Amino acid sequence: MTSSKGNASKPEYLIIVPLRLNSTRIKQKVLSEINKESLAQRVLKKALEVQKRNPNVMVVAAIDSLKTKAHLKTVFGDSLQIVLTSQLLRTGSDRVFATFKTLVRQKIVSEKKVKAIVNLQGDMPFFDPQVLKRLMEQFKSVKPNHPLMWTLVQEWPHEFNPKHLSHVKAILAKDKRALYFSRYPIPCTKKFNMGTLLFHVGVYAYTPRALRDFCTAQSPVMEMSESLEQLRALYIGIPFFAEKVRPRPGFNFRGIDTASDLKWAKEFAKKGH
Repeated sequence: MTSSKGNASKPEYLIIVPLRLNSTRIKQKVLSEINKESLAQRVLKKALEVQKRNPNVMVVAAIDSLKTKAHLKTVFGDSLQIVLTSQLLRTGSDRVFATFKTLVRQKIVSEKKVKAIVNLQGDMPFFDPQVLKRLMEQFKSVKPNHPLMWTLVQEWPHEFNPKHLSHVKAILAKDKRALYFSRYPIPCTKKFNMGTLLFHVGVYAYTPRALRDFCTAQSPVMEMSESLEQLRALYIGIPFFAEKVRPRPGFNFRGIDTASDLKWAKEFAKKGH
């Protein structure tokens, strides 16, 4: 575990993994077993690979249950920083923000030293950890009090139905600035072409200022209409960009949202992933 004594030992980058025990579709989702490892365990193992290679990175599990804490302690011992948050928090971003405030209050991290906070969803067991490095590189020369957000997109996965509302689409400007996100196919054309679609990978990185501005702002109508919180960042004017990535062979950015996703994950894991 990274020491909290002395500013020199405090991390510049945080990878916070929000882990809500239950979901609306899968009971105790983060503890669901995928080839003898839990969903939470698989995500955190990959995140800890990044921490192992970079002493300026700290991985934190943001949990809402003592049952999850006991599981993670059994698996990781004291090698993982764990923060218990309220079950009443509405979104993963709110859990990340609450965790960040706790780390600052306990002097485990210095808000002035942190360059970026990565919000890594706890339901992507096969994500490519190399993409986190690419995200964090965008913040090397950015001051913590400057509002900035980055996320990830990829070419549309052939196995996804673009009409499925759980698969979020994105439109970017030439300079990688995010223009809009939607659950519906965008851009909308008379002759549908999957090659024009970008799939939004639900990983975010913020400066401390951007995270604070985002989580303390009211939700606009377009966020509530699409049920996509990232639209709030566009609405309040946070500079928001997206890096286009491609997972290496053996990795996949698919999240586990439904029972069919969990079934797919178990089959994917059997292939040695």
